[in-house]
Amino acid sequence: MRKHLGFALLAVSYAPWAVFASLPLFDLPKGEAVLVATGVFIAGQIAFVGGLVLLGNTVWERIKARHARCRNRS
Repeated sequence: MRKHLGFALLAVSYAPWAVFASLPLFDLPKGEAVLVATGVFIAGQIAFVGGLVLLGNTVWERIKARHARCRNRS
């Protein structure tokens, strides 16, 4: 159960990027759009860290290794 919840939180943490992309389509004043973007960003970060806490250090090491391989390609 803990592992499933951790992966679900990691998946949900990528949802803010869809909100950022669709935010200009909504007819919101600039101040409200900034508040929505900030709130969604913070919620995504909390979900990511919460997922990592539930999944443990091995998943974090795999994520770091994958990003290191991507950086070394260029």
